[in-house]
Order: sequence, then C-alpha cells, then structure tokens
Amino acid sequence: MVGAFFANLGLNLISSEFQKQKASRARNLAIKNAKYQSPEELAYLEKAQRRSMYGMDNLSQIKSQAIQPIVAMSDRARTQQSGNIIRQGLENSIIATEVKSRLDAKTQGQIAETARKIALMNEEYKMGQEKVVDDYNLRRADRIRSITGQADANLAMKTINPMESFFATLQKFNMEDLKQLFNQDSWGRVG
Repeated sequence: MVGAFFANLGLNLISSEFQKQKASRARNLAIKNAKYQSPEELAYLEKAQRRSMYGMDNLSQIKSQAIQPIVAMSDRARTQQSGNIIRQGLENSIIATEVKSRLDAKTQGQIAETARKIALMNEEYKMGQEKVVDDYNLRRADRIRSITGQADANLAMKTINPMESFFATLQKFNMEDLKQLFNQDSWGRVG
C-alpha cells in the first residue's frame, strides 16, 4: 500500500515536470515567434529609419522643380531688361549694372525662400517618419509583451505545484487505505 501511494505520487510529480517543460518550450517558441520580423517588416522599418534621418527620397528633384520656374522667370526678366537697356543706349552704364544686380538679388532671394520652405517641409517629413518608426516599435513591443504575458499565463496554468500533486494522489486512495498508510505501525518503528 505504501509503495503504491509513493509510486503514484512519483508518477504525478514526473508527469507535472514533463508538463512544465513542455509548457516552457511552448512559451519560448511563442516569444521567439513574436520577436520574428518578416523581410517586409524589416524593409519597411529600414526605409522609415532612413527617411527619418535624411528626409524625402526625391528631395533634389523637388528642389529642382521648385527652383526651375524661378530661374526661368528671372532669365525672361533679364532678357526683357537687357532689351530695354539696349533700346535706351545704356548697355555699359552703371544703371544697367544696378538693374542686373537688383534682378539677380531678387532671384536669389526667391530661390533662398523656396529652398527654406522645402527644407522646412523636409524636416516635417523627417519628424513624421520618426513617429512612424516609434509607432512601429511601440506596437511591436506591445505585441511581444502581450504574447509573453499570455505565454507566462499558459505556463503558470500548466505548471503543477508539488502539493497539488500530493493532494491529487491522496484523493485516489480511500480513507481506510490512507489511515493504514499513515499509521506508524505500517512504517515500522524507528529504534
């Protein structure tokens, strides 16, 4: 009787240890899967990080497109002013030089203002991309935390306390067998 009780208790403890190991492996696998990033996710994150550092991918094209009309307008105005100066016979005069320099200064001012606006737009774009990266990282961390919490809960549910195993073994025996089992005479006397 004593042997059966302890054999049953041992089987329950061994079984609970196997369940605990199985649940622990399942937990580790769930966490590993949660941390996995697909090639698409990695490419998305890399692109957002690059854009948060350097800004728009086509920034030089945007600058060219914005400045080109200013330069073209300036060239037309310079041609028109040169025609007027020539008609008036002032080609090599101080007035001609002054008109050209004012026109060039106005053009440079417009180009500088346009470049400043584009730079501000690019900085806003960078901040937006930083937010994209931060949001992605926060969502990923939340997902990993959630899966880890669920895996920990599953592990805790599947882990059997040794005392629970002892009481489960006790329930399998009837009261008479238990009285006999815990009777000092059945254990033998220590002498």
